[in-house]
Amino acid sequence: MPPGKRSPWGRIILFICGAAAILAAVYLGVTQINATLATPQVRTTSVRRVGTEGESIKLVASGFAVPRTHAVVAAKYQNRVANVLVREGQAVKAGETVALLDASDAKAAASEASAAVSTAKARLNGAIASLQDARVRLRREQDLSRTGSTTQAALEDARSRYQTAAAAHGAAAAEVASARARAERMRLQVDDMKVTAPISGTVTRVFARPGEMTNTDGLVEIIDLSSLLVETDVAENKIDMVEIGGPVELTFDALTTRRYRGQVADVRRTVDRHKATVLVRIAFVDSPEKVLPQMAAKAAFLSKPIDPAQLNQMPRSAIPASAVIQHAGAPAVFTLDDGKVRLVPVSVGEPNNDGSVTLKTGPSVGTTVIVDPPPTLKDGDAVVTD
Repeated sequence: MPPGKRSPWGRIILFICGAAAILAAVYLGVTQINATLATPQVRTTSVRRVGTEGESIKLVASGFAVPRTHAVVAAKYQNRVANVLVREGQAVKAGETVALLDASDAKAAASEASAAVSTAKARLNGAIASLQDARVRLRREQDLSRTGSTTQAALEDARSRYQTAAAAHGAAAAEVASARARAERMRLQVDDMKVTAPISGTVTRVFARPGEMTNTDGLVEIIDLSSLLVETDVAENKIDMVEIGGPVELTFDALTTRRYRGQVADVRRTVDRHKATVLVRIAFVDSPEKVLPQMAAKAAFLSKPIDPAQLNQMPRSAIPASAVIQHAGAPAVFTLDDGKVRLVPVSVGEPNNDGSVTLKTGPSVGTTVIVDPPPTLKDGDAVVTD
């Protein structure tokens, strides 16, 4: 082939590669379009709370019951546990002894310190006597010096003896003070072998057992159950619905037949940027009877307070009637989570005047459900919302 002239096979290969690339791009585009067209578009709503307060519910959030006042009681010194005087569930008062540590070494040290005080006092008494004697001799020499009946050397010697006795007295007095301080420390250390409750409350956990060494976990945990409140995270774009002092209805997953009146006690003055939420603390208006720390709670923020006479009437949850389908002869709904639907069996009550039905069993309040689901929709399908 003449120099500078390209082979016809090269042109053919380049043409084939270009055509293949174009066909691949077209295929991928068509596939993506088909996938998009095949993904059904649905309308959604949330399971809402309806009850004696009706439409007074502004916002529902999840949270946990936490104590405002609690303490993990620890020992001042690392030592062997001699006895634990409380059990889980026991009520204690502030200052009550909850555990005893081995006090044998502390008591021995306290006895030694007490003996040291006695020895120091004896030395001080001797120093006092020596000082008094030196003071008398100095005065006598001073009187004799005025009449010329003694020598200057004798006067200087008496003065030197007095100064020495005074210094010895000061040292002995300081030794007594030091011995007494040490004895007081040893007495307090003996007292510290009795571990007492810093607050009144209920013992919720016991970490130590007799014979074990104390550690950083503490000995017992005490919680004032009357100080319980509910902490919940509210989305930052809904925090304007929450007001300090606003009424709240509190329900607990573990206490299905009870509800409690609450009141917004505090709204944290900062946003958790990782979760885009604001921490809200809710105080109980009534006694938090049967509520335990770390119980899962639902907080319904209300536009008007709950009537105390209606506290025994449990609230209900409802969804649009058009969200309920029949599957295998039983009612069910499609819930939406992370772009995929899940078929959830439900049981429903009588229809409401607003076109909704009451849920007897089914997804919890706040769960996203699909309204008027397409007939071809099935469990696990991916959907897009309108």
